[in-house]
Amino acid sequence: RCSVTATSSAATTSTFRVYISESGTTTTVATGDSYRAVLGTGLQVEASSTASSLISTSGATATRAVDSCSVALSNIGITSGQDLTAIVEGDAGAIVGASLIGFDDGSSSNYARITRHSNNNYTFDVRTDAVSQAVITLGSSSSATQFAFRLEQNNIGASADGSSVTTDTSATIGLMSTMQIGNGYWSGATDGTIARVSIYSEALSDANLTALTS
Repeated sequence: RCSVTATSSAATTSTFRVYISESGTTTTVATGDSYRAVLGTGLQVEASSTASSLISTSGATATRAVDSCSVALSNIGITSGQDLTAIVEGDAGAIVGASLIGFDDGSSSNYARITRHSNNNYTFDVRTDAVSQAVITLGSSSSATQFAFRLEQNNIGASADGSSVTTDTSATIGLMSTMQIGNGYWSGATDGTIARVSIYSEALSDANLTALTS
């Protein structure tokens, strides 16, 4: 996949071109032959600061639906209530309340999430039976891109960009059935990017959380 972004210098109409050049220092277009050519499929132009996935259209423009991803924990070998660790690499964007990754029971009563907070830093929020168990602020994490958190009864912890793990030894973990990637619970889905998600079916140590986000 190849993507290019640019900012128009004109207030009305701009032109966007992709072509093969004879060299890196000339705009002379190369003539294609049996081994020099561009075969493009799924070509797409959109008004956005980043390239998104393909939007299928047929003769007319279309508006993208919000990208979101969720999966039942049972489909990835996780039993509701068991210990686990989540690692995520990404940026939640500018939307306050947008979540990079989280687990829930399909409601706002039971969840655990890495969330962009109102001060631009990230927090690890855990809620059980509609009662907040912990809100761990991940230090000066506004520009952090790698996060890890551990879910274990009375032993949760989180780290960002290799920082020391902040823990809570009194948090009760509720039953959760779904993993949510890029979904928000205050102000809709993230407008950022998510590059990688890893799930471990055990509660990793503080040292591991730090190492996996370094």
